[in-house]
Amino acid sequence: MKQRSDNIKLFHLKKFTIDSLIIFGVTVGLILLGEVFLRVFFPQTLSGIKITGETFSNRDDVLGMRYTPGARWQFMHPEYKVEYAINEHGFRDKKEHSIPKPKGTIRVLLVGDSFTFGQGVDYEQAWPVIAEKWFEEHDMRQIELVKAGIQGMDTRSEFLLIKELLEEYECDVIVIGFLVNDLYANSLYRIEQIGEKSIFNNSDSSGVAAENKTEEDHWLKTMRNVFVRNDRKSNFHLFTLAKRLAIASENLYCKLYLLSSSAEYLTVPLPQGPKQKLKITEILFKRIADYCQSKGKKLIVFSMPQQFQVLYLQQSFNSECIDVHYYDRHFSNMANQETFIWVAILNAFINNNTEHENMFYRLDGHFTPTGNEFVAENFLLKVLPFIEETTLIPKNKRE
Repeated sequence: MKQRSDNIKLFHLKKFTIDSLIIFGVTVGLILLGEVFLRVFFPQTLSGIKITGETFSNRDDVLGMRYTPGARWQFMHPEYKVEYAINEHGFRDKKEHSIPKPKGTIRVLLVGDSFTFGQGVDYEQAWPVIAEKWFEEHDMRQIELVKAGIQGMDTRSEFLLIKELLEEYECDVIVIGFLVNDLYANSLYRIEQIGEKSIFNNSDSSGVAAENKTEEDHWLKTMRNVFVRNDRKSNFHLFTLAKRLAIASENLYCKLYLLSSSAEYLTVPLPQGPKQKLKITEILFKRIADYCQSKGKKLIVFSMPQQFQVLYLQQSFNSECIDVHYYDRHFSNMANQETFIWVAILNAFINNNTEHENMFYRLDGHFTPTGNEFVAENFLLKVLPFIEETTLIPKNKRE
């Protein structure tokens, strides 16, 4: 009887093991089948196809990345399909900027990251191009926008690009497109080599000098994480699809963001890491402002919101630890003491009556065509007056 009982137990154990393996195998098979199906028919990651140019962009040891002059590529994303064309100078700009600059021309150098570049939208839908078209339609063709946005740029790289382009294009005004994520990558790597004296020899450098030894390592890490990330082939499409379904809810999107490392940059008081990045960014803005002042140029920082900042306020989250207005308030106060202008449009997004979810691609995070139109509208409303003051353009031409 005991042997028979043992045999029965062994039989059930084997059956359970076999059934478990079958279930596991079927589950894995379905997952793999679903993954293959998505990769072939409904890819969930960004991919590019060349039209012209063997490469779309190339690594650059100074800026991090430069676009290939003359490149024309098509990019597919689950939320959009778009084509990017790069001009002979390495920028997404169809406007010809002749040198020497024609008499009476007011040239504005516009630098920024992917939000200024126009990621996810056609050229004519990008907010700088919409603003440019408005100038043409309102008899203000003397204002030219040199559109020098590059995906992945931060304040440090923008500073270096300004020094490279300002005199080359004979620009009169500099506008920097800023977002909170610029702080994530900001460093002082090679910055002290571009000025007359070391950054670390002035009073602004307290708490930063000790970090100078690791700036190069930080820069190399940024190069890998920011400019090489789209080369990865190991993205799991099923996971991305599940994420898309989850963050379709604005409330859940905000809750998941609050669990991410990015949330610490909006947490007050600031943790040590973000606090140090803030100090570095302060130094960068001061150096940019000093440089522009030395050249007799007006500097304007155009602060655009990230999706979380808008949705957080829209969803009426009430946390004493989160302050989505912190950097606009902080740098606006700094700008008042320095020689530059800070223009923020977060409140404009909050007070806008249209549907907020249409302003951003939920997964990608960049502005939709509607979002770009709204940014252009606020650029004309809030930044153009400062350009007018500088250039003495009659204000009645804006009416």
